[in-house]
Amino acid sequence: MAMAVSGALLYDACSERRPSMTTNDHDEIELSEHSSEVTQDGITVQVGIYRPAGSQEGWTLEVVDEDDNSLIWEDTFESDLDAWNEFERALSEEGIEQLVGSAVDDDEDEEDDEEEDGEDEAKS
Repeated sequence: MAMAVSGALLYDACSERRPSMTTNDHDEIELSEHSSEVTQDGITVQVGIYRPAGSQEGWTLEVVDEDDNSLIWEDTFESDLDAWNEFERALSEEGIEQLVGSAVDDDEDEEDDEEEDGEDEAKS
């Protein structure tokens, strides 16, 4: 999985490890009124802010693009408004392009990191 935005994990549409507002990890979810569809620069995403129904757990922030790639923040938020504010911050600071796209497999990430480390050592 690749980090696209600080504190968030990107899952592709086929990822078996992907939690989501559309999976049945919980029988029912409470969807925040702040959940919505957002379009910027011709790119549309679904913003999901949710938690297990009837719970006092933190709110999860998830952004799903048109290709069903999902970006889920690792930490939950105390309120749904806090989650929405984080989405707006990421949108304004990072841009919508950073909130969408394909995930990179963990093994590929590790291989890329190892290659970069080897290049750095060779330059020393």
